[in-house]
Amino acid sequence: MKWHEKGILILVLYSVVMFFVELSLGGQNSLSGPRFFLWSERAVASILTLEMALRFWYHSPHTAKGTDRAYFESPEMVFDIVAVLPFWLGFVITNPEGLAVVRSMRVLRLLKFYRASPVAHIVMDSLISQRKKIRLVSAVVTITVLFAGVSMYHLEGPAHPETFGTMWGSVWWAVVTMTTVGYGDMSPTTFPGQCVAILIMITSIGIIGALISIVSSAFQAAGDAVK
Repeated sequence: MKWHEKGILILVLYSVVMFFVELSLGGQNSLSGPRFFLWSERAVASILTLEMALRFWYHSPHTAKGTDRAYFESPEMVFDIVAVLPFWLGFVITNPEGLAVVRSMRVLRLLKFYRASPVAHIVMDSLISQRKKIRLVSAVVTITVLFAGVSMYHLEGPAHPETFGTMWGSVWWAVVTMTTVGYGDMSPTTFPGQCVAILIMITSIGIIGALISIVSSAFQAAGDAVK
Protein backbone atom coordinates (compact mmCIF):
# COMPACT_ATOMS: atom_id res chain seq x y z
CA MET A 1 0.00 0.00 0.00
CA LYS A 2 1.31 3.44 -0.94
CA TRP A 3 1.99 6.11 1.66
CA HIS A 4 -0.86 8.38 0.56
CA GLU A 5 -3.34 5.50 0.78
CA LYS A 6 -2.20 4.83 4.33
CA GLY A 7 -2.66 8.52 5.08
CA ILE A 8 -6.23 8.44 3.74
CA LEU A 9 -7.09 5.45 5.93
CA ILE A 10 -5.64 7.18 8.99
CA LEU A 11 -7.73 10.24 8.11
CA VAL A 12 -10.86 8.09 7.80
CA LEU A 13 -10.22 6.49 11.18
CA TYR A 14 -9.64 9.92 12.70
CA SER A 15 -12.92 11.27 11.30
CA VAL A 16 -14.95 8.36 12.68
CA VAL A 17 -13.30 8.63 16.11
CA MET A 18 -13.98 12.38 16.19
CA PHE A 19 -17.58 11.74 15.23
CA PHE A 20 -18.07 9.41 18.20
CA VAL A 21 -16.29 11.86 20.50
CA GLU A 22 -18.62 14.62 19.32
CA LEU A 23 -21.66 12.42 19.97
CA SER A 24 -20.39 11.42 23.41
CA LEU A 25 -20.17 15.12 24.28
CA GLY A 26 -23.81 15.55 23.36
CA GLY A 27 -23.29 17.08 19.94
CA GLN A 28 -26.48 16.56 17.95
CA ASN A 29 -25.52 19.08 15.31
CA SER A 30 -22.05 20.15 14.15
CA LEU A 31 -23.25 23.74 13.80
CA SER A 32 -24.41 23.98 17.41
CA GLY A 33 -21.48 22.13 19.01
CA PRO A 34 -17.81 23.08 19.37
CA ARG A 35 -16.46 24.62 16.17
CA PHE A 36 -13.49 22.26 16.22
CA PHE A 37 -15.65 19.31 15.16
CA LEU A 38 -17.27 21.33 12.38
CA TRP A 39 -13.99 22.45 10.84
CA SER A 40 -12.43 19.04 11.41
CA GLU A 41 -15.23 17.42 9.40
CA ARG A 42 -14.93 20.03 6.67
CA ALA A 43 -11.19 19.43 6.37
CA VAL A 44 -11.57 15.65 6.25
CA ALA A 45 -14.41 15.79 3.72
CA SER A 46 -12.45 18.20 1.52
CA ILE A 47 -9.41 15.93 1.46
CA LEU A 48 -11.52 12.84 0.73
CA THR A 49 -13.35 14.70 -2.04
CA LEU A 50 -10.05 15.77 -3.57
CA GLU A 51 -8.76 12.20 -3.40
CA MET A 52 -11.89 10.90 -5.13
CA ALA A 53 -11.65 13.57 -7.83
CA LEU A 54 -8.02 12.66 -8.49
CA ARG A 55 -8.94 8.99 -8.80
CA PHE A 56 -11.69 9.86 -11.27
CA TRP A 57 -9.24 11.97 -13.25
CA TYR A 58 -6.51 9.33 -13.14
CA HIS A 59 -8.83 6.66 -14.55
CA SER A 60 -10.54 8.98 -17.04
CA PRO A 61 -10.05 8.64 -20.83
CA HIS A 62 -7.84 11.75 -20.80
CA THR A 63 -4.98 9.92 -19.09
CA ALA A 64 -2.79 6.99 -20.02
CA LYS A 65 -4.60 4.95 -17.38
CA GLY A 66 -7.93 5.86 -18.92
CA THR A 67 -8.20 2.64 -20.90
CA ASP A 68 -8.51 0.74 -17.60
CA ARG A 69 -12.14 1.03 -16.48
CA ALA A 70 -11.73 -1.41 -13.61
CA TYR A 71 -11.99 1.38 -11.04
CA PHE A 72 -15.35 2.60 -12.36
CA GLU A 73 -16.72 -0.94 -12.16
CA SER A 74 -15.32 -1.75 -8.73
CA PRO A 75 -16.71 -1.44 -5.19
CA GLU A 76 -13.84 0.95 -4.45
CA MET A 77 -15.48 3.70 -6.50
CA VAL A 78 -18.76 3.20 -4.62
CA PHE A 79 -16.98 3.35 -1.26
CA ASP A 80 -15.13 6.52 -2.31
CA ILE A 81 -18.44 8.19 -3.16
CA VAL A 82 -20.09 6.99 0.06
CA ALA A 83 -17.19 8.45 2.06
CA VAL A 84 -17.88 12.02 0.89
CA LEU A 85 -21.63 11.81 0.26
CA PRO A 86 -22.73 12.61 3.86
CA PHE A 87 -20.82 15.89 3.87
CA TRP A 88 -22.27 17.19 0.60
CA LEU A 89 -25.78 15.96 1.33
CA GLY A 90 -25.67 18.10 4.46
CA PHE A 91 -25.91 21.19 2.24
CA VAL A 92 -29.07 19.86 0.56
CA ILE A 93 -31.02 18.18 3.36
CA THR A 94 -32.36 20.60 5.94
CA ASN A 95 -34.84 18.68 8.12
CA PRO A 96 -33.40 17.36 11.43
CA GLU A 97 -34.34 13.72 10.80
CA GLY A 98 -32.65 13.68 7.42
CA LEU A 99 -29.54 15.36 8.78
CA ALA A 100 -29.35 12.77 11.56
CA VAL A 101 -29.32 9.97 8.99
CA VAL A 102 -26.72 11.80 6.89
CA ARG A 103 -24.48 12.32 9.92
CA SER A 104 -24.74 8.63 10.79
CA MET A 105 -23.48 7.78 7.30
CA ARG A 106 -20.05 9.11 8.26
CA VAL A 107 -19.35 5.72 9.85
CA LEU A 108 -19.57 4.18 6.36
CA ARG A 109 -16.24 5.81 5.58
CA LEU A 110 -14.68 2.77 7.20
CA LEU A 111 -15.61 0.92 4.00
CA LYS A 112 -12.55 2.55 2.45
CA PHE A 113 -10.48 0.02 4.40
CA TYR A 114 -11.72 -2.44 1.77
CA ARG A 115 -8.91 -1.20 -0.48
CA ALA A 116 -6.31 -2.34 2.07
CA SER A 117 -7.74 -5.81 2.73
CA PRO A 118 -6.93 -8.65 0.30
CA VAL A 119 -9.40 -10.89 2.14
CA ALA A 120 -12.18 -8.34 1.63
CA HIS A 121 -11.42 -8.36 -2.10
CA ILE A 122 -11.73 -12.14 -2.20
CA VAL A 123 -15.05 -12.05 -0.32
CA MET A 124 -16.40 -9.34 -2.62
CA ASP A 125 -15.31 -11.25 -5.73
CA SER A 126 -17.09 -14.33 -4.38
CA LEU A 127 -20.28 -12.34 -3.79
CA ILE A 128 -20.06 -10.81 -7.26
CA SER A 129 -19.75 -14.28 -8.75
CA GLN A 130 -23.10 -15.08 -7.11
CA ARG A 131 -24.74 -11.84 -8.27
CA LYS A 132 -27.28 -13.50 -10.60
CA LYS A 133 -28.61 -15.69 -7.79
CA ILE A 134 -28.59 -12.77 -5.37
CA ARG A 135 -30.53 -10.61 -7.84
CA LEU A 136 -33.12 -13.34 -8.33
CA VAL A 137 -33.67 -13.93 -4.62
CA SER A 138 -33.66 -10.18 -3.93
CA ALA A 139 -36.35 -9.69 -6.57
CA VAL A 140 -38.47 -12.43 -4.98
CA VAL A 141 -37.99 -10.84 -1.54
CA THR A 142 -39.03 -7.42 -2.87
CA ILE A 143 -42.14 -8.80 -4.58
CA THR A 144 -43.13 -10.74 -1.46
CA VAL A 145 -42.66 -7.72 0.81
CA LEU A 146 -44.73 -5.50 -1.48
CA PHE A 147 -47.46 -8.14 -1.79
CA ALA A 148 -47.61 -8.58 1.98
CA GLY A 149 -47.57 -4.84 2.60
CA VAL A 150 -50.36 -4.06 0.13
CA SER A 151 -52.45 -6.99 1.37
CA MET A 152 -52.15 -5.96 5.00
CA TYR A 153 -52.88 -2.35 4.15
CA HIS A 154 -56.19 -3.33 2.56
CA LEU A 155 -57.15 -6.19 4.90
CA GLU A 156 -55.98 -4.86 8.28
CA GLY A 157 -55.91 -1.11 7.67
CA PRO A 158 -59.62 -0.52 8.33
CA ALA A 159 -59.48 -2.55 11.57
CA HIS A 160 -56.14 -1.16 12.78
CA PRO A 161 -55.65 2.31 11.29
CA GLU A 162 -53.03 3.17 13.90
CA THR A 163 -50.69 0.38 12.75
CA PHE A 164 -51.72 -0.95 9.33
CA GLY A 165 -53.36 2.31 8.25
CA THR A 166 -50.33 3.35 6.17
CA MET A 167 -48.38 1.54 3.48
CA TRP A 168 -45.16 2.13 5.38
CA GLY A 169 -46.57 0.52 8.52
CA SER A 170 -47.77 -2.49 6.53
CA VAL A 171 -44.44 -2.89 4.74
CA TRP A 172 -42.67 -2.57 8.10
CA TRP A 173 -44.75 -5.47 9.42
CA ALA A 174 -43.91 -7.52 6.32
CA VAL A 175 -40.16 -7.01 6.71
CA VAL A 176 -40.23 -7.74 10.45
CA THR A 177 -42.25 -10.90 9.85
CA MET A 178 -40.18 -12.18 6.93
CA THR A 179 -36.93 -11.75 8.83
CA THR A 180 -38.46 -13.62 11.81
CA VAL A 181 -37.67 -10.68 14.11
CA GLY A 182 -41.27 -10.38 15.28
CA TYR A 183 -41.31 -7.32 17.53
CA GLY A 184 -44.93 -8.00 18.42
CA ASP A 185 -45.88 -4.33 18.15
CA MET A 186 -48.48 -5.10 15.46
CA SER A 187 -50.25 -8.24 14.29
CA PRO A 188 -53.25 -9.09 12.08
CA THR A 189 -56.55 -9.94 13.74
CA THR A 190 -58.92 -10.41 10.79
CA PHE A 191 -59.27 -13.86 9.25
CA PRO A 192 -58.12 -12.81 5.74
CA GLY A 193 -55.18 -10.94 7.24
CA GLN A 194 -54.15 -13.93 9.32
CA CYS A 195 -54.33 -16.18 6.24
CA VAL A 196 -52.01 -13.85 4.35
CA ALA A 197 -49.70 -13.73 7.39
CA ILE A 198 -49.49 -17.54 7.48
CA LEU A 199 -48.65 -17.60 3.77
CA ILE A 200 -45.94 -14.98 4.21
CA MET A 201 -44.41 -16.76 7.21
CA ILE A 202 -44.18 -20.10 5.42
CA THR A 203 -42.89 -18.56 2.19
CA SER A 204 -40.32 -16.35 3.87
CA ILE A 205 -38.60 -19.31 5.52
CA GLY A 206 -37.53 -20.63 2.13
CA ILE A 207 -36.79 -17.23 0.60
CA ILE A 208 -34.59 -15.90 3.40
CA GLY A 209 -32.98 -19.31 3.77
CA ALA A 210 -32.04 -19.29 0.08
CA LEU A 211 -30.49 -15.83 0.38
CA ILE A 212 -28.49 -16.84 3.46
CA SER A 213 -27.33 -20.00 1.68
CA ILE A 214 -26.07 -18.03 -1.33
CA VAL A 215 -24.16 -15.53 0.81
CA SER A 216 -22.76 -18.31 3.01
CA SER A 217 -21.49 -20.23 -0.01
CA ALA A 218 -19.75 -17.08 -1.25
CA PHE A 219 -18.00 -16.63 2.11
CA GLN A 220 -17.08 -20.32 2.14
CA ALA A 221 -15.52 -19.97 -1.30
CA ALA A 222 -13.61 -16.92 -0.08
CA GLY A 223 -12.37 -18.87 2.94
CA ASP A 224 -11.15 -21.70 0.73
CA ALA A 225 -9.35 -19.21 -1.51
CA VAL A 226 -7.58 -17.65 1.49
CA LYS A 227 -6.38 -21.06 2.63
